[in-house]
Amino acid sequence: MASTLYYSSRYRAHDAHTRQEPQEQAISYDRILQDARQEPTIDSRNIEIVPGADRTAWTVTETQRSFPTQVDSVAVNPQNDTIVDTVRFADYPLAAKLTRWGVDTHMGIMFGAVNQLVIVIFSVALTMLCIWGYVMWWQRRPKNKSHRLGAVPPHTMWKNIPVWFWLPLTLVAVAIGLFLPLLGISLVLFLALDTVFIYRKKQTQ
Repeated sequence: MASTLYYSSRYRAHDAHTRQEPQEQAISYDRILQDARQEPTIDSRNIEIVPGADRTAWTVTETQRSFPTQVDSVAVNPQNDTIVDTVRFADYPLAAKLTRWGVDTHMGIMFGAVNQLVIVIFSVALTMLCIWGYVMWWQRRPKNKSHRLGAVPPHTMWKNIPVWFWLPLTLVAVAIGLFLPLLGISLVLFLALDTVFIYRKKQTQ
């Protein structure tokens, strides 16, 4: 099976120096890759090889971020063709895995064309939501200087929403807030500001 290799050129001078020493076994990318394949987890077609500097270990890293994720890496000692260290994605903590999957999904890499199509749909929907938000504000824009932010919309509608709808929505919001703290903080601040407006509206009635 052919592999897609990404060769690093950070130590080309070292490579040239190695080739000038015939008494030593020449170090090649193919040889390092063959050594790395001794580790069963290094089986992806997408591989990045970074040579070590001055007799240090070379690193071989999988770069397949589409599903299933393959980003294991090994360090190979070029002097004796042994693997001196291994980092497996399966050993990552859950938070690190979620971060990897979240970034790749956000970039449209995780699930290929389907992932990219979903991102396009969400992007268009988000844009329309922002536009419609301004339209709604314009429809209830302040008529006088005493209400600079406009009238507060009624909140009694929440009482008409069934429990089976808002309870799962709340659980999903909490879960997203835990894994995406910035989004969670923004949501909490929005709810706090909304609560202040409700309280001020009740005080003025």
